[in-house]
Amino acid sequence: MNIFSVLLIAATANAFSQILLKLAVTDIGSKQYKNGIEKIKSVAVNANFWLGTILFLVSLSIYIYMLGEHEITRIFPSMAMTFVFVVILSSKILGERMNFWRISGVFSILIGSVLLSFVGE
Repeated sequence: MNIFSVLLIAATANAFSQILLKLAVTDIGSKQYKNGIEKIKSVAVNANFWLGTILFLVSLSIYIYMLGEHEITRIFPSMAMTFVFVVILSSKILGERMNFWRISGVFSILIGSVLLSFVGE
């Protein structure tokens, strides 16, 4: 598997982790709790929280491995793809609005990430 494919998997896992964590805190925040212990218990049984945490750790593990194998100047910019995926997923899954500026930002990040990571090798 090439470097781009591995980093794409890591960025995708990270993006999904962020969406799942957002869903978890939204669910937890929408309820009334008598005390902090009840709130902590609700986190402990929230499937979105745990799946989001696992995906985040998978992404982090891949990222750390890739840092050991390649130059940081190639690895770090490509992880910016997480921002691109979060914007797209937040629109599709969370119903957040896309506008001209967000779309422009996504394209800017995409172009910058490719230029910094893969062009001119």
